[in-house]
Order: sequence, then structure tokens, then C-alpha cells
Amino acid sequence: MKTKSIITTDKIHFGTDGWRGRIADDFTMENVRKVTDAIARVVLKKTKDRPRKVVVGFDKRFMAEDFAVASAGVFADYGFNIYLSDRPLSSPALSLAVVEKRANAGIMITASHNPWYFCGLKVKSSAGCSSDEEWTREVERVLHGPKASHNSRNSQKQAQPGKVTRQDFVAPYLKKIASLVRIQKLSSLKIVSDPLYGTNVGYLERILGKRHVQEIHAKHDCMFGGLAPEPVERYLSGLKKTVVESNASAGLAFDGDGDRLGVIDENGRYLPPHVVFPLLVLYQIKYGHSKGNVVQTISLGYLSERIARKYGLSFKEVPVGFKYVAKEMLQGSVIGGEESGGYGFGDYLPERDGLLSGLRLLEFAEKERCPVSGLVQYLYREFGKSYFERSDIHLSSNNHLNKKEFTRDVRKAAGKFLPAGELSAVRDYDGAKFIFKDDSWLLIRPSGTEPLVRTYAESSNRKKTRSLLDLASKVVYTVYS
Repeated sequence: MKTKSIITTDKIHFGTDGWRGRIADDFTMENVRKVTDAIARVVLKKTKDRPRKVVVGFDKRFMAEDFAVASAGVFADYGFNIYLSDRPLSSPALSLAVVEKRANAGIMITASHNPWYFCGLKVKSSAGCSSDEEWTREVERVLHGPKASHNSRNSQKQAQPGKVTRQDFVAPYLKKIASLVRIQKLSSLKIVSDPLYGTNVGYLERILGKRHVQEIHAKHDCMFGGLAPEPVERYLSGLKKTVVESNASAGLAFDGDGDRLGVIDENGRYLPPHVVFPLLVLYQIKYGHSKGNVVQTISLGYLSERIARKYGLSFKEVPVGFKYVAKEMLQGSVIGGEESGGYGFGDYLPERDGLLSGLRLLEFAEKERCPVSGLVQYLYREFGKSYFERSDIHLSSNNHLNKKEFTRDVRKAAGKFLPAGELSAVRDYDGAKFIFKDDSWLLIRPSGTEPLVRTYAESSNRKKTRSLLDLASKVVYTVYS
């Protein structure tokens, strides 16, 4: 007797970067095949007469390789030739492989910085970057279409399946990254690398040499030590301690799939993205192969905008999600950044890359002949100080946040609390960002996947930043009281 599957695709949606879900709940082998089937048919429609090629990779999560093999099999059914990674690899390595193989698309099995019980699927375009929203919406339309579209065999699948070839994409990726920085100059430094049990284990050591790199959290642990593999300050106490105790030049941390960067200076101090990205902008202006313009997500700060203004570069803000940054990078030479620690360079791929970003920051310090803390002092001296903080406000699960309605209500409620006469602008293309005349700002935006509101603030002193976050809490609770 056949049993009817109770697994549905109703809750499967693509967020800021792919689809994520809980392993064995909604992220199952059956759903991975269904999602891949929808992706394959959309890719097939767009390939036309081009050779059918797809690159598939996976991170170090529980069953990630098994999910990757299943996804590859679905593409093979449609006649695509598959290049499947023979080992865990970072998302940037997967993106480079897509470009070098001239593939139609790339599939990366990863949940990035999320806790161990999540897994996910990222889709990379032929340009080696996250697929844009229009493309993923089309995948969702196919996925949620008639039930017949999920049949295991249909008229579009091929009598002769495509070939699946296992390859090492890590070695060519590291060779490419090494070519983009001056390794000989950096070999005098001592760096602590913290891959947070993720895909970047061994990457920095293979580039700079074992004598110059000390690695922590490098063993195989698909539970990431019980923490989320996210390179933010609350997870980097071990890196801070190791940097100070070993008298290292800096500490570099990476998220679970290696596309984000966290930085600790030689004094054990965490540098937020609102400092790291402006430093990378300065590096690109002074030493980069392509100066380019500056694009950042709305949740990043004012220092990079001031730098762009001083050097006559265009500056643009986009909604949260590196896919929006990548879209701008595809239009011309751009350096792009996001508040979660993802940075990309116009002389490489339209993709964030934690390893390349960390190496270029180190190269900047070496060229300026100063420690990383010296770069920060220079930045503050030339462009002003920055104190950034973020706080999440959890709401009742019954609260459904419609972004347009939310932004309207928040703008209205904020008028009761904002200092009169100090506001200079409001940007509302992703939540509501209130900008004051001294460049300090407050952003209030809803999460796209959870019943919570994210609040962000930046100013020239810590006390004012925290007062702005307190103000944000009053606004949100006024709206949802």
C-alpha cells in the first residue's frame, strides 16, 4: 500500500540568499529534489542552445554532501553535465568554478552562518554571483505550480542522463586568490585564522604558509562547537584571546561557507563591518587594480559614503542582501559591502569573499607599514569616528510583518520620538532609515523570514548610538502594542 507524502513545498521560499530550512523538517531529501527540479527547468529554459553544465558544491554540515549528490542527480536527469565538488568547499570557490567552467548555474548546499540544525541551497548565476530576485521568483512560481510539475519523470527529462564528474575546486580557487594579493609581503605577518569549523579550514595556511598562520576551531565538527558559524563579536572570544596571547598581527574569522569575514586587530579588538568595509574601500582606492564606485546595503554606515565623496566616486545604497550589491557590480567596476561582513571587489567576481577580503586588509596594513589598529586610527582621523550597534526585537509569532505596511507605520510612529529639526532624510526601500544632520542614523526593518524587527544605529559616540536603539524600541512597541 502506497502512503501519501506529507511533505509539502508550501513553506519553501528564497530569502536574501537562497532557501534555508531545518534538517529533517522542511529541508529534506525529497524537498531538495523538488526545489532542484524547479531550478533545473528554469535553467533549461534560459540555456537554449548553450551546453548544459552545472557546478554543485557543499559545505561541512550534516548530510550536506548527500544533499549535493541528490541535487546533482536531478540536473543529470535533465541532461546537464555536472561538475560535483569532491570535498567541502566555500561558496566563493563554488562561484569561481561556475565562471571558469562556463556553467549555466551553480548549486551550493550550505546554510551559511545559521546554526548546525539548518541546511540550505544557494543558486549561483553563470556570472558567479547569487541569482537575482526576479530569477528566484520564477523558480518559486515553478515550484508552487501544478502538482504534475513535481513528477519524477516528465517530457523535459532526457532518456540519456548527463555525466557527473567529481573535481577539486579548492586548489584552483586558492591559486586564484593568491594571485590577487602580494603573498611574499604578507609572509612576514603572523595571523590567527578562525574558520569556525567551516569550509575555510586550512585555506589561509595553504596561502601564507604554516609558519605564519595559527588556526583554531579547525577540527571536523558538523555542529560547529554548538555555536552558529557566524564571524560576529559574540562568537569570537576564542579568536580574541588567541590573537593577544600569541602576539599575532591580526585574527581573521570566516562564516560556515567562507563568504563573510570577521576581523580582530592585534590588540584583540573586534572591528565591525562599518569599519572594515571603509578600510577596504580605501585599500581599493589606493592600491586596487580597479578603483570603481561604492555600493553598500542600507544597513552599512556613513564612513564609506564620506570616502566616496572625498575621492569623487559614486555611492549607492541598496536593500539588504548581497544579490542587490552583485547586480550593481555586474553593471561596472564596483566595490560592494554588506553589514553582515560580506565584501566583493570589481576586479574579481561580483561575489563576496571572506578570504580575499581578509588578505587585502592585511595587504593594506603592510603597504601602510602600520598595524591593523593603525589603519583604524587613520580612518577615524580622516573621516570621523564610528560606533555601530544592532539589536533585534522579537515579536509574537502571531505578528505578520508586511514590509510596506510596517514601513508606513514606523515612519508615522517615529515622528513622536525623533529629535525635532535634526532629521535630514528618510530612506524607505528596505524598512525605514532615519538619517540625521550629523550623519548618524537609525534603521528599523522587519526580518523577511522571522517575526522580529532588526534595528541598527551608528553615530560618532557609543552613548548616542545606544540612545538611538532605545528610541527604535519605543517606536516598534508603539506600533505593535
